Amino acid sequence: MGTLHRSIEEGLIPVAELREQTEIIHQICIENLETLNDDVLAECLQPLPFKHPVAETKYEALSWSFKHEMWHSAEMEAIKRELGYPIVWMEG
Repeated sequence: MGTLHRSIEEGLIPVAELREQTEIIHQICIENLETLNDDVLAECLQPLPFKHPVAETKYEALSWSFKHEMWHSAEMEAIKRELGYPIVWMEG
């Protein structure tokens, strides 16, 4: 998080296009989240062929997903830093 992806550095994907794609996904997520209410979020997860690692309700699964994504983002940044890649902050 907070650094330029290699595809930007190599000129493969323009920054504006990445931002546009991110905004589209963000908007889809917000629109879907706005349809949920406390009753829906309190529902148990539907049966799957495997048990969710930590969640039993839809709220817990959603909350865990955000935290899990943040964990991997931080993990990737730590790996890049250890490999000597410079941190290049994107301009807002």
